Amino acid sequence: MLKVTHGLSDERALRAYPVATIGNFDGHHLGHRALLQTVVETARKAQGKALVLTFEPHPVKILAPHIDLQFLTSPRKSWRISKRRGSMKWFSWTLLPPSQR
Repeated sequence: MLKVTHGLSDERALRAYPVATIGNFDGHHLGHRALLQTVVETARKAQGKALVLTFEPHPVKILAPHIDLQFLTSPRKSWRISKRRGSMKWFSWTLLPPSQR
């Protein structure tokens, strides 16, 4: 099962024993796969909840907009790919440039 939450509107997911990773998983290469699988397995063993904390847009787009950062996959595609890897909850924080806060 895959559920994506933008912000912390569903804080119940944090109440169960959380096992989390943070980052931008734009390609699900072998390193991403191993990390996500470890989070899911650790959460299962602890009878907890696997969490993925990510940002949209990527922090580089805000902090260094002059850099032409290319992504392997879109956030939605990453979420769909991860659904095949096990049950986890995704939290996506929307980042705003200082001028829009």
